[in-house]
Amino acid sequence: MNTLVIESEPSTRPVISRKMIATVLLLAVNTILLTWRARVLELTLERQSQEPELVQKPAPDFAAATLDGQTVRLADFRGQKKVVISFWASWCGPCRLEMPELVKFYKTNHKQNSDFELLAVSIDEDTKAAADFATSEKLNFPVLIHNKRWPALTASKVFPRYS
Repeated sequence: MNTLVIESEPSTRPVISRKMIATVLLLAVNTILLTWRARVLELTLERQSQEPELVQKPAPDFAAATLDGQTVRLADFRGQKKVVISFWASWCGPCRLEMPELVKFYKTNHKQNSDFELLAVSIDEDTKAAADFATSEKLNFPVLIHNKRWPALTASKVFPRYS
């Protein structure tokens, strides 16, 4: 009778080194920290995505001087015209790119009997810089000088993400 004998290697138990245990623990801790940071970021973004306080509400009234010395009040337009307010500065790159487009839009669409008005509020510290820019760009809409005492138009109410 023929007998088949299969020799097997003696069973060996896998050896787990301290280095391997430390690596697994380090990965677990990093995973927990990353998950926690991702959740904090998610909650922050959710909070920031809430609408600013003034959205869907009437803008607070304000009065400001134009470059030619006239006073413009937002209340003067209520019930008569829609008002677009552009906050800008002569040193602001995106503002400098936007202004020629606003000039073209205003020239094309605004007439004496238009149902809208565009007000450009300069936040320049130097009124001369605002005036020089308005002149060089031939701004054809009212340019107002930002009044630092406008508490209702603080950045935290209008632009909560940037305050």
